Amino acid sequence: MKAFANIFTLSALAVCLTACNDDIGTGSNLPAEESEGIYLKFALDLPSGSGSRSKTDTEEGEDYGSSSDGTEVSKDRENRISQIMLVFTDEDNNYLTSTNVTSVSPTTSTVNEYVITIPPERLADYVSPEPEQGEEAQQRVANVYAYCNPTPELRALAGAAEGSTEVTNFIQKAHTITDDKNASVWQDNNFLMSNAVKRQIDLPTSWYDNLSSSSAFDIGTIKVERSVARFDYKAVHDDNKYVVRDNLESQDEESKKNPGIYIQLTDVALINMSKSFYYLRRVSKNGQNTEATICGVETANNYVVDTDAADKLKYTTASNWPNKRDNFFYNLEKPDTWKWTSLAAISKNEEDNTIEPEDKKGYHIWRYAIENTIPQDNEGDDELQKNGITTGVVFRAKIGREDNSDVTWTDGNDIYVFDDVLYGDWNAVREYAKEHPNEDVAYAYEAVESGDYEPEKAGFTIYTQNEDGNYYAYYYYWNRHHDNEKEPDMGPMEFAVVRNNVYKLSVEAIYRFGYPEGETPDSETPDEEEPKEDPGPDPEPDPEVFLKVNVQVLPWVVRENEISFGDKDTGTN
Repeated sequence: MKAFANIFTLSALAVCLTACNDDIGTGSNLPAEESEGIYLKFALDLPSGSGSRSKTDTEEGEDYGSSSDGTEVSKDRENRISQIMLVFTDEDNNYLTSTNVTSVSPTTSTVNEYVITIPPERLADYVSPEPEQGEEAQQRVANVYAYCNPTPELRALAGAAEGSTEVTNFIQKAHTITDDKNASVWQDNNFLMSNAVKRQIDLPTSWYDNLSSSSAFDIGTIKVERSVARFDYKAVHDDNKYVVRDNLESQDEESKKNPGIYIQLTDVALINMSKSFYYLRRVSKNGQNTEATICGVETANNYVVDTDAADKLKYTTASNWPNKRDNFFYNLEKPDTWKWTSLAAISKNEEDNTIEPEDKKGYHIWRYAIENTIPQDNEGDDELQKNGITTGVVFRAKIGREDNSDVTWTDGNDIYVFDDVLYGDWNAVREYAKEHPNEDVAYAYEAVESGDYEPEKAGFTIYTQNEDGNYYAYYYYWNRHHDNEKEPDMGPMEFAVVRNNVYKLSVEAIYRFGYPEGETPDSETPDEEEPKEDPGPDPEPDPEVFLKVNVQVLPWVVRENEISFGDKDTGTN
């Protein structure tokens, strides 16, 4: 069943916005017992949303993108708001005014209510301070953008923008992180958030009736979303051990082709993580910036626009974007820059807050990431979704043998795989070829021994012992955001990372031995497809199918009783 987006109101907020200029004259309409200024109030909402693969299922008229997967409840530390900045623009997004950032704290210990004031002169050209009558009484439209826990960059822009109408000050602004480990946009209790949808209001004809906290003008509800995404991981097996499966047989059964051999996942790393994102999400029909809609809703047929969309259009071949690596952390082509996380360590991280059935539980929070989307090309095709610019996950795994395995190798020797069967070291291959002279592996062995072919050209995959004594294989998964259910055709936003989504990963099965150490997938190859539902007892070798990963895509959701603002912790974990 489809889960629609629900909005959980956090609380009605009014935040005290202090003036940039302390030399504000006292008007006759200002109550003596209150600070001078125009009073406003507003509320903030964090959106929610609800298979082995997720698809965006936002329907016509819905005001926030939803998913076909279940609901994920966020952590208090991911929700807490300590600072808020409001930016007001006219209907065309020309800058009008903005607030200073201030600490969010309640006005009383019993009422979670806050106050905002704006100096009257800030909007003097837009709204009259006195009651207007007749034809002069015209309402003016304004857009309101909320930035929660804003960056220093945004706060500096607010101070520099007063008196300016330059639209690019805020609306077109992007943020670039320089340190993935210490990125401020996902620090505990300080997650950057901004509008999920545009908030447009009709300003009053005058501020005459809004000069006290008790008569504050109601801006209404501003829906906000986190600017980053999250990855969670669940171990299907306690020891992360897998057989190399012949088909979709039970994981508990012995592999027929590789009895006694196991693959043990040990570590995971993110690859091709974007460095930059727009402060305000935008969408377009093709993922390009032309005619993009600020704070537009993601649907099954449109695209979230990335900051480097124009550069990605060039990526028909890697040479067309020579500085591509400057836009990403952990580039596919630079394995020495990858940051590995032990799966054992992730299993000790805090669990998610899912309220799904038991079989959907057991995920642990791994890490946060920046939005990365890929546009259509100029012909309207989705073939730009390639390995070199898609965010992916790589698993490192040990190749091991049980005590009862007949596969042999001498410690320190290379080991060889042919047609998804591990034979052991070259001596073991020789012995097998002698005993089975009519099999393909025997022909390949003879081709190598005769000097006609190198082992790789003959069809062997070679694994070299690492200095730690293990033989490692590497498995790559390209993060799937929206499943178009039309394999192998690529669809809109099929492979992407989008803000305010949780990607919950678990490895369900392994079908082949992974890439040897030092080898990576071709950066110009389109992202690999998932295996067919049942490869059959003797599947044809498929170099594009290595493992089956179950992924759920869950928009974050907030439960009101788990949210706190500032230093007032009103909920529990």
